[in-house]
Amino acid sequence: MGGGHFALSCTEVDGRSLLHRAPESEIVEGNWAENGCHGMWRIYLVK
Repeated sequence: MGGGHFALSCTEVDGRSLLHRAPESEIVEGNWAENGCHGMWRIYLVK
């Protein structure tokens, strides 16, 4: 996707996710869906 946007998928578990990282941010946020379940996440990047 580019520009700090990422799309992931996994056909084995009908999974998909979208992630976004703002410029210069140490946090990646997004949502996910797998086998009918869904949620959101926040990932703190470590240097």
